[in-house]
Amino acid sequence: MIKIAVVVLSTVLFLQAEHALFGEADPLSLLEGVALVLLGPLFSVMLAHPHDALRRLWREILALRHHQAGRQEGELLEQIRRLAMVWQESGHKELEEAGKKIANPFLRKGVDMVIDGYAPEDIQRILEKNYAFYLSRKEALAEILSSLTKLPQSFGFIGTVVGLINVLGNLNDKASIGPGVSVALFSTLYGLLFANFLFMPLYRKYAERVREEVNSFPLITEGVLGLANRESSRHLHYKLESCLVSGEVAEAQAPEPESQPRSKRPLIAPGSFSLVRVFSFLN
Repeated sequence: MIKIAVVVLSTVLFLQAEHALFGEADPLSLLEGVALVLLGPLFSVMLAHPHDALRRLWREILALRHHQAGRQEGELLEQIRRLAMVWQESGHKELEEAGKKIANPFLRKGVDMVIDGYAPEDIQRILEKNYAFYLSRKEALAEILSSLTKLPQSFGFIGTVVGLINVLGNLNDKASIGPGVSVALFSTLYGLLFANFLFMPLYRKYAERVREEVNSFPLITEGVLGLANRESSRHLHYKLESCLVSGEVAEAQAPEPESQPRSKRPLIAPGSFSLVRVFSFLN
């Protein structure tokens, strides 16, 4: 109900502002400009990209409404701590049951490989390969949003050119020159508005979500490798918590029981994944 009220109020305010700016200009011509800069880029994108990619992008855009920034890494840390506790105190069957409830696909796949007895080196290699493919698909979707930030301005300029051509074709009617030029120029204004106040914020929000996923990958990999090496839940939690606080996975300084020997494997630092910094849309 609140969303409907906001849409209605925004529409009323827009119509009032439009009347104050345009005066007695033809509202149909103004709506044509809005349709050009809004529908034109959408049809252009539909022609240039596969429909499957557009459907995936639409689903991810809808999922952005429920996305809360900053919670993903904390939730992953708590999940990995509980998994390590189950793995330490119970065994394969209990860990398998707990792994079925994991929402993150990479953490779930890593837990499955731990249960199947994969070596830590093989787990890391497979996760990085899968994550490279995952990020390549994210990059393709981000490129679609990036094009939507530029196309409205181009279509707005096209509308301005067409409007000016119509004005120059009716120079005999001097009274219509002023309103005709104003309508033509407002196509460019609409293009700038849609590009900077609709598509650009959407693109930035999507890129920020991908950035969080990129930053969480070292946390997932380090946690899964800790499970593979049967590290204690306390030691693993402390080590991953250091990653959240300092921005890098540091060696834990807390003492651990003698029954759990400390792994000598070199730790993974965020950004060490070779493809993390390839994607320019995150910069």
